[in-house]
Amino acid sequence: MIPVEMIGLGVAVAVAAGVALSHRRSTQPVTAAVYSASDSAGGYFDPPGVLQTYSPDPCRLIQNYSGIPTANCAINGLQLREMLSGGPVTMAVGGIGTGGTTILPFDQRLDNEPAGIIIIGAGMVDCLFTETTVSEYLGMVQTAVNTVLLKGKKPVLRGFHNFSENEVMTAARLARNDQFNAALQNLAATLGVPFIDMHTVPFYGASDICADGVHPTMGYHERLATRAAGTLLANFK
Repeated sequence: MIPVEMIGLGVAVAVAAGVALSHRRSTQPVTAAVYSASDSAGGYFDPPGVLQTYSPDPCRLIQNYSGIPTANCAINGLQLREMLSGGPVTMAVGGIGTGGTTILPFDQRLDNEPAGIIIIGAGMVDCLFTETTVSEYLGMVQTAVNTVLLKGKKPVLRGFHNFSENEVMTAARLARNDQFNAALQNLAATLGVPFIDMHTVPFYGASDICADGVHPTMGYHERLATRAAGTLLANFK
């Protein structure tokens, strides 16, 4: 298992070189899988405490818009740290996403992953609901990218979408969301990894957020999926 700790600059350079090679077009069928949290798992609470699920789910929307088979490997509440190390998903809610509340380490999950494109979206939970620093977060992202490359697959980084300020999503959390997203976009550019820029997708405030105050509405998900599909098509078709 690859450690979660921050990898050094030398490894980051090696990762960037590997990414450049990994983006060559292949004659193999193009398939994708999304490893993320509730942004992709397809669940929300409306009214509070009552679990609802999107149909189609956000990953199926990406598949519908891109024509690229896209597996939903997201889990509600998943932290990037948990995705890398495996074990209990402390904020998981039954019935959302796949994999249950205990998962294998990321490198082991990829051993059984048939998709060639791995969309890494986990990280918003770390940003919004833990004390993770930007530096710690970027180190984990680099570890995730390196893991994908070592498995012979192509990494894609999913940016952070927007939220509307409310009792849960405070001004401080929204500021961290902006900060982490900007840092992620810069890292993607440095590594040469495709970046799905969710932050600039049209966002209409509270009307794009479910009654739980956290999760996107179906209409917002449709716009987010359109952006994700466009990024995949631009890089892999």
